[in-house]
Amino acid sequence: MPCCIAFIQFQQCQHSTLFKIACTAGCKDLCPLPAQQVLVITHYLWLCEDCHERIGNQDLDDRCNKWADILFEIPETLPLEIRQQLKASAEAQENFEDEICEKTRTMRIEEIQWVAEWTFEYALMLYEVLHKHAWEPQDALARIQKLRGLRLWDLIVVRDVSRKAEELFNEQYNKVYWTIVAQFAEQRKQRQRMRRDRPPATPKPLPPTFAEWNKEHESDWSEDSSKTCYDGDMTLHQDEEDDSIPVTEQRAATPSPPPDEQQTAETSGLAPEEPEPMDVDED
Repeated sequence: MPCCIAFIQFQQCQHSTLFKIACTAGCKDLCPLPAQQVLVITHYLWLCEDCHERIGNQDLDDRCNKWADILFEIPETLPLEIRQQLKASAEAQENFEDEICEKTRTMRIEEIQWVAEWTFEYALMLYEVLHKHAWEPQDALARIQKLRGLRLWDLIVVRDVSRKAEELFNEQYNKVYWTIVAQFAEQRKQRQRMRRDRPPATPKPLPPTFAEWNKEHESDWSEDSSKTCYDGDMTLHQDEEDDSIPVTEQRAATPSPPPDEQQTAETSGLAPEEPEPMDVDED
């Protein structure tokens, strides 16, 4: 029993949308590829909804920047009343342009959603006729003919399980449609050639690691260390620019021995002898 699906492909951006119509085996997601049956594939001439929204937002930003520049370029030397009139006129034109662009964007989004819904509804009708047998033959044929009559000129059915490819081509042949499709294909080829002929970007050097950085600066550290002198508890730095300036060395003072060592030296005979008493004549 097949898992029935349908596709719609957008020719301008080459994006596609998959619809799961129903599964006769009751799967939650999708059955394996051999168990799938594609009921309908349609091609829509223009962009998908996401691409159209992205381009619409970019156009909106460009318009905002354009009118902001126009307001900024109003000379400050003009009288206040004239500047206010120019500002009001620019804002009115901006609002009018935004309103027209918003209407166009809304109409295009609604059309994109409509062709997607048409693809789903047509595939669902085929599923109910072929697998569920929920329609009487005459009612099903009338319903299918009605859906086919609602199809827009820029929506082409390229696969239909109820019709052959030759029949689809003869019933839906539109010279304008296929001319635009050929133009889109040529534009894609040109973009591919430009990307292929583009010179490769020069790779940027990677930042040095800590080991390489230490190795490169090892000589600098050795030179700095050779210019540093240690004398006792005092460090003297001598720069190359200060060679002419004499540097006075300061030596640490010799500490006096502690009292215990001094007493030991006296007992060991190293202490100085006491002077002899002088003779005094007695009267």
